[in-house]
Amino acid sequence: MTFAYPAVLTLLALPVLLMVWEWRRRGTVVALPFDHA
Repeated sequence: MTFAYPAVLTLLALPVLLMVWEWRRRGTVVALPFDHA
């Protein structure tokens, strides 16, 4: 698969990398938005 702008792939990976970094920094506790109604 070819992309017109390969640099956009790094921008798409940025939120995933931030999520992993936050998860590793805080430990194993992950806040998930569950609605227990």
